[in-house]
Amino acid sequence: MIGAEGTLAFIAEAVLNTIPDYAFKMTGMLYFETPEMACQSILLLKESGAEALEFMDRASLRSVENMAGIPGIVRLLPAKASAILTEYQADTESELLTKWENAIGVIEGLPLIHDHDFTLDPDRQAALWKIRKGMYPSVAGMRNSGTAMLLEDLTFPVERLGEAIKDVRDMFEKYDYENGIIFGHAKDGNLHFCISQHFDTDEQIERFRKFNDELFDLVLGKYDGALKAEHGTGRAVAPYVEAEWGKEAYGIMLKLKKLVDPENLLNPNVILSNNKNEHVQNLKSLPVVEEEVDKCVECGFCENRCPSRDFTMTPRQRIGIRRALQRLKKEKRWTYTTRFQRIMSLMAWILVP
Repeated sequence: MIGAEGTLAFIAEAVLNTIPDYAFKMTGMLYFETPEMACQSILLLKESGAEALEFMDRASLRSVENMAGIPGIVRLLPAKASAILTEYQADTESELLTKWENAIGVIEGLPLIHDHDFTLDPDRQAALWKIRKGMYPSVAGMRNSGTAMLLEDLTFPVERLGEAIKDVRDMFEKYDYENGIIFGHAKDGNLHFCISQHFDTDEQIERFRKFNDELFDLVLGKYDGALKAEHGTGRAVAPYVEAEWGKEAYGIMLKLKKLVDPENLLNPNVILSNNKNEHVQNLKSLPVVEEEVDKCVECGFCENRCPSRDFTMTPRQRIGIRRALQRLKKEKRWTYTTRFQRIMSLMAWILVP
């Protein structure tokens, strides 16, 4: 079932085997002049025993540099600088200090542009992790009203990660994704990037198509990487699955799908699709409503903390309805005579289990 993503069945219940959250940690941010120099240090840091190695390019750091608690050095970094959030972990303090003593020589031999400053203080550690965790919501909140936020997760060989980052940034420039950021789980070669754009015109959709075609050709052709590292394959990647896995393996997937789901009822066109335009059709638009609503990317991360979460609908559902109404108005399918029916229909769709 792993990787099926709803194409073969749905999971009604799951039991998870969790990994330990070690009690003792040593955390610090390492700053480098370029992404290439940062990525050349990843294997050395991995071999030194680091449990976490989180890469951030200058654009991603810039998106959070004015947040409360962010170290002042972040605002002073040069234009192409990059950082790696590095953490060592252990069950006991003595084990952690032994691990740190073995790693310090490696760290001091790296081409850093700022002195390393590792800490055992949980509050300072939380502030450093806030930099990494705050990137997606920060960039999403700063995007232009009406644009959709796109987050991808690719995998490259770790030893070529710096080269791959440069290629992806060159593509941002080529296709005018000025606010694109790159970050990721560098220890495993897992690279995330965020871009935003409108999908209101054929020209904008065609730009998105060309970007994806070139991006996935880069991942598969030049680097022999993977199109998905940890997120679902979904419709955005479905047209490229056969190219990634090969015709024979893809044929086996299709046969298995036909055997398990002969009427194609389970998540149709996710992972397996005969439609080579699946990734550029039925794209979700985010119409302009108002400033606070426009910032939302409907991720749902804030819902369990929202003071209004127990009102008739969740915040994300209310925002979804307001955006749906704006789409109807734009499509000229919204009139006073149908307003009541449409609102009732939307509320029923949201509220009825």
